[in-house]
Amino acid sequence: QLQTIETSLEDVLKPKMDRFRKRLGEKDAVTGNPRYGAKTATRVEALLGKYDQLVQGMALLDDASVVQDMQQTVEQMDAAKLRQVEEEQRREEETQKALQNEQEEQKRNIQRQQEEESAARQRELVQLNRRAEESRQARQAAEEARLLQERRAREEHQRIDSEWMATINKGPDG
Repeated sequence: QLQTIETSLEDVLKPKMDRFRKRLGEKDAVTGNPRYGAKTATRVEALLGKYDQLVQGMALLDDASVVQDMQQTVEQMDAAKLRQVEEEQRREEETQKALQNEQEEQKRNIQRQQEEESAARQRELVQLNRRAEESRQARQAAEEARLLQERRAREEHQRIDSEWMATINKGPDG
């Protein structure tokens, strides 16, 4: 019977304990926090310690009645602890998922806000460019008006000079 129990430990509990050991050292990819919370990690460590003690104790046991009693106790304890640890693990995963969803929502809100700010800056830039173009056109129109006025003044001055020159007699008397 000791062989049967040891086989059961190797076949049934060892893979589960290995999984708990592995996950105990893992960290969440998003937050970088340990996979298990502090309470769950303590419980998992306690369970693993008891499992290790059980494995060591199994090597020392020869008495069939002690083995049967221990097997029943271990099965009951393991079943209860496994349910408890799995429930804690499920809650922890739900919490992590909720946290991840919240972080994703925050990222979407930040991105949406940045897009809105970018659109506002773009509208402001378009408005500034429009004002700059209007200002440039107004300066250009003022410069053209000034040049036209100067040209008219020169033409008027030339016309007056021409008229004055026309009043001067030409020839020997002029």
